[in-house]
Formats: sequence, C-alpha cells, structure tokens
Amino acid sequence: MNEIYGIPGLYPTGCWCHTCRPIDYNDPDSVYMRLCPICGNKRCPKATDHRLDCTNSNDPGQKGSIYGGMDPRNKFDGKTNE
Repeated sequence: MNEIYGIPGLYPTGCWCHTCRPIDYNDPDSVYMRLCPICGNKRCPKATDHRLDCTNSNDPGQKGSIYGGMDPRNKFDGKTNE
C-alpha cells in the first residue's frame, strides 16, 4: 500500500518531491532541500513535483518550480501558473 502521512494511496511511498512531501516544521524529517534526482538542481521543476520533466537547469523562475511559477500546495492539474 502506498502511504505517506497516513493517507493510503494518496502519494507514492518514499517520494521526495515538494508536492508529495511538503515541508512540515512539526516533522523534522521533512525539512530538507529537495533536489531533482536527475540533474541535482533545487530549482528544476522535477524537484517540486516528480511528475514534471527535468529541465537540467537551476535557473530561477522556471514554470513548475517552487522557486517560481507554481505553488506546490495546490493540487497538480497538469498545468503550471504563468
């Protein structure tokens, strides 16, 4: 069963991205920098949401990145804010 935060099936088990594992200052294990597993950049959109493509870039303001363009607290609908 996929389970994080006691919600069965909501998030993939062991996911590292901001969308699946938001920072919760009451949970010290959640407070760490998320990096894209492909390029290693924190501003890559894949670090924000594992479903997005890796851009191999650390440029600020990329669509889909928590560092510009999309609020990861919103549910992913396949679109990014501009």
